[in-house]
Amino acid sequence: MSVWFSCVCVEDTIIDDDPPLYHHAYNARDKFVIFTGPHGSPEDNEEVDHALNNFGMHNRKGHRIEHDWQWPEGFIPRDDFLTDPRKVSMIETFQHAIDDDDIDYHALAAQSDFPLDKKTLIRYLEAYQWADAPPGRGYADRLKDTIQWRANFPLPVTNYNLLRTELATGKNFTHGKSRDGRPIIYIFVARENTWHADNNVTTLVYTLERAIASMDMNTLETIVIIDCKDITLSNAPSTTFLSLVVDIMGRHLPRRNGQIFVCNVSSMFYFIWNVISAPLSEVAKSKVRILTSDQDLIRNEIGKCVDLDELLPEFGGNSKYQFDVDMYLQSDPRLCNSSSDVE
Repeated sequence: MSVWFSCVCVEDTIIDDDPPLYHHAYNARDKFVIFTGPHGSPEDNEEVDHALNNFGMHNRKGHRIEHDWQWPEGFIPRDDFLTDPRKVSMIETFQHAIDDDDIDYHALAAQSDFPLDKKTLIRYLEAYQWADAPPGRGYADRLKDTIQWRANFPLPVTNYNLLRTELATGKNFTHGKSRDGRPIIYIFVARENTWHADNNVTTLVYTLERAIASMDMNTLETIVIIDCKDITLSNAPSTTFLSLVVDIMGRHLPRRNGQIFVCNVSSMFYFIWNVISAPLSEVAKSKVRILTSDQDLIRNEIGKCVDLDELLPEFGGNSKYQFDVDMYLQSDPRLCNSSSDVE
């Protein structure tokens, strides 16, 4: 039995040599596959093409083979995702637009722990209410932009030292879930302690990613509770930070905000709101509930979706949870102790 070797170069769509596949080794970062196996007919070898398909690469004739897109295990798609001809067609078109690119977005997504599956496609389609063409950019371009952004950010965030510094005051964290299982994110604006726009963005993205990671398979959205108590000109977040957050939320986290409660607002809040609300869609604005310092109002409104035993006492709840930065970070298995300097 003869043994042959093959190397596939993804970036240039070149396939050298011509063996059939029986064993393979894949290096996602360097974008190549090595195949070994007994001698066979290269042009007609379906096993090789099938393997290339699994890796999202090109077949032996230079044509990209599509990935086997799946619903993630445990996710229950709505009936209309499976039976509505228009929606089924839009999902398939979305898949083709991702697979037909010269960049292997499946491998790139995997590098940042981003699930590139049918559930992710649904989030983008639902965010724009299944419009034929969302404003500005198409669905596939938006998703590709997000995958590239995640790779460049980079995600996941693993710099323990940076997070420990930024979260020392407990200015944002995720804890508990709503009655319907959506993770709760708390943001205490007046607890700002560094005023470092980039590090603040990194920290908030970490909190969002951590909340998303805690979701069960059939949950898409979060509950965000923002405390604006004691905001002044000296401790208000910078417009640079706010602009970055709004951009990230709008471009890269579609269908992630289920409800936002902004509590203890004052005149300072409306200055901030004017900055962040301008680019928001009417759908996004409709999810924001602005509440005064009336504690009964805060408790009653948030209590409609969050059990009071799960809600922090700052908002009228009965939870005994107390944030401790080291316990919080050490409970995340994705984090590593980093020696990176904190700027």
